[in-house]
Amino acid sequence: MLANRVRKNARRLRKWARRTGVSCYRIYDQDIPEVPLVIDWYEGHVYIAHFLRQDGTDSRAEEAEDEALTHWAKAIGLALDVDVARIHVKHRRRQRGKSQYDPLNRSGHRLIVSEGGLSFYVNLVDYLDTGLFLDHRLARARVRDSVSGRRVLNLFAYTGSFTVYAAAGDARSSTTVDLSRTYLDWAQAN
Repeated sequence: MLANRVRKNARRLRKWARRTGVSCYRIYDQDIPEVPLVIDWYEGHVYIAHFLRQDGTDSRAEEAEDEALTHWAKAIGLALDVDVARIHVKHRRRQRGKSQYDPLNRSGHRLIVSEGGLSFYVNLVDYLDTGLFLDHRLARARVRDSVSGRRVLNLFAYTGSFTVYAAAGDARSSTTVDLSRTYLDWAQAN
């Protein structure tokens, strides 16, 4: 059921993506209640966010979830004809404190993706989030369309995608602010 849904969604979205110059987009967003996944396409790579239903106190239930996730990841790879090395799985659970911001790895893996004629670095390996929030695409486009000749302040900028769009929209100037030096460096690279 999941493979069929993913295959159909991907087929439909690929046409739209080619037409609009987008190389990263959401294929599946918890469409089937029993399958708590979000599946995104990034330039031939698949990013799977698994929303853990267990709180970590029941090891047998967590093992069952891991087994289901392994099965789902294989089905997704087959449905999208993607090698397992290009499938990146992240577990999402309710976070407390700073733990949600800790890097998962330090590979430095970067991939360039396209959106609206612009290019962005994403990292599908080292962090829980990829560096580009796909659901903000329309808001970024609105910024580009409305900032010509204006000054732009991007607070909590993350990797600076709104700043990139502001520059593409001929903003007079922009200031990008984030507490993380890592994200400010990433914004500069973008």
